[in-house]
Amino acid sequence: MNEFKRRHSSLVAPALQVFNEIRSSGRTLRPRIIAMLDGTGIPVDDLLRRLSEAKLLTVKRGRAGGVYYPPK
Repeated sequence: MNEFKRRHSSLVAPALQVFNEIRSSGRTLRPRIIAMLDGTGIPVDDLLRRLSEAKLLTVKRGRAGGVYYPPK
């Protein structure tokens, strides 16, 4: 997470909101993240891609899709 903070400091606050959402329900969905980012000017794809590349989240598509913590 420290590497992510250093490289993408502007994304830290929205990332923490996503983590809190996942922590409360086990996963979150793209529409919820879009709502969280409304008015920030941060594209949802940008946030999810950077969190996924940093291996902080796993994004799954399809019927069981959503945004999850990565498997250990």
